Amino acid sequence: FPDVLISPGILSTIGIMLICSSIIISLPYKLLTSLFLSILLIVFTLFFENKSLFFVPFNYGYEPLTPTIIFGFTGLLTGILLDKSNQNKKLLVLIIGTIGLLILTFYSIKYGLFKIIASDEGRYTVQRNFNEALLPQNLLHFNDIKGTFRVYVWNYKMGSFFASLGFVLALFSIAYFLEESFLKHLPKYTFFAGQNALFNYFYHLSIIALFVVIFGFNNFSTISLLLLLLFFYSTGYLFPYTIKMIHKKYNCVN
Repeated sequence: FPDVLISPGILSTIGIMLICSSIIISLPYKLLTSLFLSILLIVFTLFFENKSLFFVPFNYGYEPLTPTIIFGFTGLLTGILLDKSNQNKKLLVLIIGTIGLLILTFYSIKYGLFKIIASDEGRYTVQRNFNEALLPQNLLHFNDIKGTFRVYVWNYKMGSFFASLGFVLALFSIAYFLEESFLKHLPKYTFFAGQNALFNYFYHLSIIALFVVIFGFNNFSTISLLLLLLFFYSTGYLFPYTIKMIHKKYNCVN
């Protein structure tokens, strides 16, 4: 408890963000609404963190709602701004990238390059206790398994969030200006994985979930983990390519 009632996580955050985005973009003042919600979430998260108040699902648990969902509102805000700035889009992206670079530079000078992301200054640890008998892989042996086990997971502090956001904004700006060159000089098959990102996301998530249900956690060595990542990377291109070739063969797509 309270995980049995509500358990925050990246999937629930994505789902909530999709619902919020659908509502916001249908409003007449979507730009102001997304900006207001972003600022409100930042203020509330900073306040609760400063007061050391943590509760599920707002800012406590397995990847709680905030500050992760602020990434979503920032992306929504950026998309709305780009949609409204047809004439000055490149200037806007340059400003966004500059802001991101300034944020990242500030935290790099204050803590060291990327240290805020990995250090105790940038993270706090959540402890959760679970009944081992209630794990999906153990349900058939419910009466034979007793006891609990303890799990630790780290979450963002706001300093780490801001530094990560700065890096993302800078990376977004750089990728925006490189996109035209990439499309011109790289083979079109290079972009298959990204063009089929939704498929690849649920595909790799399903495989990982299956591994966890069958084998539990912490069963990979470094080598086996790298091999699994290589498998995902390879099939992330292979499957979309195969589907595209099938469609092309049967004239399903141009």
